[in-house]
Amino acid sequence: MARMQNSTTEYANKIASQSNSFSSASVNFTNKNLEKSRKQAIFSLKNPYNKKKGKKVRKRKEFKFDSVLEFWNTFRTNKDCIKYLEELMWDGIPESPFDPTSKVYKCKNGKYKCKSTNKYFTVLNGTIFEKSKIPLRAWFYGLYCLTNTKNGKSARQIAKDIHISHYRALKMLHKIREYIFGAENYNVMEGIVLTDETFVGGKDKNRHRNKKARNAKQNDDRAFVDKIPVVGYMNKETGLLTARVIPNVTANVLLSSALTYIKPGSIIYSDDWKGYKDFYKFYEHYIVAHKKKIYVDGEVTTNKLEGAWTQLKRMLATYHHVSPRYLQLYVNEFVYRYNTLQMQDNHRFTWGLQLSKKQNAA
Repeated sequence: MARMQNSTTEYANKIASQSNSFSSASVNFTNKNLEKSRKQAIFSLKNPYNKKKGKKVRKRKEFKFDSVLEFWNTFRTNKDCIKYLEELMWDGIPESPFDPTSKVYKCKNGKYKCKSTNKYFTVLNGTIFEKSKIPLRAWFYGLYCLTNTKNGKSARQIAKDIHISHYRALKMLHKIREYIFGAENYNVMEGIVLTDETFVGGKDKNRHRNKKARNAKQNDDRAFVDKIPVVGYMNKETGLLTARVIPNVTANVLLSSALTYIKPGSIIYSDDWKGYKDFYKFYEHYIVAHKKKIYVDGEVTTNKLEGAWTQLKRMLATYHHVSPRYLQLYVNEFVYRYNTLQMQDNHRFTWGLQLSKKQNAA
């Protein structure tokens, strides 16, 4: 077990100054997610009081759906979806998004009016569902499919299931991946953190001769110009995962990314790739020598994170082709399912609804 000790570079000093000023907004949101258990945020039967307003509300009904049939029986109409969101977001008591302290009046067509601003609103305000022409039931079904199928579900199949165009289904699913799953895929970590990188893309031998990669190997045979690198961070204690698409696996990029998602002073376990050479300047850094065929050195190992990469690639195979432009969205989808693996199907779906507000996205 060896600690990295390499000379200081100008780039590392630059990153050090940047690391002192983390993005406070994103860190606050992330720490809030880490401090509050996902299970506590679930649609619970144990809270008959509205904490915000100190008023007693009726006991909430928890919907359980472990199959598509039960899901459709629960959400028969768009009104059922609205009702569910109102219970979930407001605890059954409407709250104005313009002035939370204002009195609220119920109007026709399911709308509400804020007394202090005279503006109308619904529970959809500020969410990815607002002003969408796609029926709310379709949104719910898309979210249910992506959260509760092991390897995801293609936009073409979902479009066929709910009778909308493939284009509209794809746009809908991308919004879910960007805002809901993107919020889950942003965890600023501390303590012991595993880090590793992987490369996403098909095998060059399977490509048409016109699409064969040229000069495929570079950077000491670790990076491939025809593949896209993804770096991941996993908290050893909680098992929470964050994964980001990066342009390459050079020392500059890996260090910059780590300083965004791992607090300086944390303990990091990684392999012996030279891109981690400057980590010792900001972290207590331990390596396991993969080049020597050593994969566990005492407590130092990245095996669990490498196992997650296997699952990621199996999931991406569901979609046949993933454009580099949208790869991060699919990585978000995988991370969401990985981080909510211990939840029941309905809880995983409900947690996704709670992240549907646009300001939650990283």
